[in-house]
Amino acid sequence: DIEALLLSGIIEKTKELDDEAIRLFKKAVYIKPQCWLAHFYLAELYYQKDDLRGAAYEYGVVASILEKNGESGHELTFFLLAFPTNQITRLCRYNINKISSGPQKMPEPK
Repeated sequence: DIEALLLSGIIEKTKELDDEAIRLFKKAVYIKPQCWLAHFYLAELYYQKDDLRGAAYEYGVVASILEKNGESGHELTFFLLAFPTNQITRLCRYNINKISSGPQKMPEPK
């Protein structure tokens, strides 16, 4: 069950067992590749672990799925959306741009 995998992944993420959470979200993606929520959690975990390439890829997948399908295809009864999907897409695009621009240096004090 995809919702059970997502919930288990969220629990492991909350316990800071990131490797186990990643394993569960990857399994969810394997079972249902169009599950943008699993991709989003993977992106967040990769970003947290400084795997910027993996994070950017997963954010891109989320944005692509949502741009293509919108709210159709969510098909999850346990996970209600708190935000419109276009805001989630915008957040993903913002994060990709932030990752692509690299770390921002603070200006030297004068």
